[in-house]
Amino acid sequence: MGKISVVTGGIPSYIPNFFPQFQAMLRDVLGLEVEMDLDSTGYTKLAQGMVEKRILLSLGFDNGCSDPDDYTYPYFHTNGVRNSFNLSDPDLDRLLDAQREEFDFETRHQLVYEIQDYLLDKTVAMPVWISTINSEIYWSYIKNMWRAPWYGENFNRASMWIDQTDPNFQGKQA
Repeated sequence: MGKISVVTGGIPSYIPNFFPQFQAMLRDVLGLEVEMDLDSTGYTKLAQGMVEKRILLSLGFDNGCSDPDDYTYPYFHTNGVRNSFNLSDPDLDRLLDAQREEFDFETRHQLVYEIQDYLLDKTVAMPVWISTINSEIYWSYIKNMWRAPWYGENFNRASMWIDQTDPNFQGKQA
């Protein structure tokens, strides 16, 4: 197999800087040999290639999502607005529609797992890799604080609290 060209967003700079690791992972795990096609404009080449449905593999920045539907329906449903790989699968569409209509948590949870398994077994489109990019330190009195590797996770702040009995909090005001 020859090399596959991976269009890589050039902004922020850590995206192209990460490419050697990404390249090694694809080689070691999937046996793919890839070369970087750097989009130095940021995302112009990448966006145009997706609109024209000619991008085979890309590495770029994504702000992430807070619900599994955000990463499944738009990309994998036949009529999904981000389905740039021309995927059309009526069985997958039925699963995607069903999880959107389900209000019971456990039932929907199982549907999402079924969608995940289906995608892993029957498609080659869009493997999504997520990694934390934030290394942060918090005072010991800040409890229930965690960061997700994407933006849009401010709802997590509702679960945070300050332990006023913590020795590091002494002398501070809540």
